[in-house]
Amino acid sequence: MSNEKGFTLIELMVVVGIMAVIMAIGIFGITRYMAKERLNEAVNVLVADIERARAWSITRGQLSDPNLTVTCSDGTSGTGRNILYGLMSDNTASYNIFEFCDKNGDFQFDAGTERFNLQTTNLPGGVTITSGNIPAIIFDKKGMAKSSKWLVGGQTIQFTDTDGDKKSVVVSNDGRVSVTIP
Repeated sequence: MSNEKGFTLIELMVVVGIMAVIMAIGIFGITRYMAKERLNEAVNVLVADIERARAWSITRGQLSDPNLTVTCSDGTSGTGRNILYGLMSDNTASYNIFEFCDKNGDFQFDAGTERFNLQTTNLPGGVTITSGNIPAIIFDKKGMAKSSKWLVGGQTIQFTDTDGDKKSVVVSNDGRVSVTIP
């Protein structure tokens, strides 16, 4: 009879197999957690940027006044101009905070309008804007949300992560921002 101490090969293989199963479950959980955190980050940054654009319109914005000379970011100046701020996206991976310089005072994106991008925000990897491009959300001097044709109306921007989880950012007519889970 030998008194050898140690583990048999079968015992070691069982332990390695159990560890592999535990690690596989852990890695899956971590990747789901990271996807949710990237989605939360995108939503929180967008909310902060919307509130920043709204605050800039309230504090820096100027509405047309025939007696007031307004200078746009391109250095041109004149009377009867509107300078306001908003957000817009031309794709599903980023968006811009912009200055809306309405040189002819009609509150529409037309030949008399210039848009100066002040900040571009790229979404975290794996997060996309699934509601399509963000249509122009412009805030007036009172902080009310307007569309690109100066119509009253809030917007809903929906994000999706790689796992299919969704969150929506809702901008109401009065400029307030809320987050919903559809």
